[in-house]
Amino acid sequence: MFQDLTAAIIEAYHDDKGIKWPFQISPFKINIISALKNEKLTADQDLYLKLSNKYKNVSLDDRDLSLGKKIKDSELVGVPWTVIIGKNYEQNNQYEIINRSTGEKLFLSDNEVENFSFEQYTP
Repeated sequence: MFQDLTAAIIEAYHDDKGIKWPFQISPFKINIISALKNEKLTADQDLYLKLSNKYKNVSLDDRDLSLGKKIKDSELVGVPWTVIIGKNYEQNNQYEIINRSTGEKLFLSDNEVENFSFEQYTP
């Protein structure tokens, strides 16, 4: 029965990039992608801890792959929100936030991300 439900959800919520899980039932709510060049920065782990305390099932992608590959993987598995910590963070202290369902991008500071309501945001 669970397999039938999963198949129905995937059939209803997908596009050419992959699954688009609704936030409430998504296996992972937020995927943090670390693309930091400076290994001394710990923004990825700090953000992971903060968001993990607020939301269940946050993932941190710190694999040694290109940023593009990490984003494609996040889209494929359908994580509702992707938070990118990369060049924009190093230069402007802002995270790039991508909504999987709409493709909308937001640029938020540390404080704004901590107070952002991922589950209630509607564009």
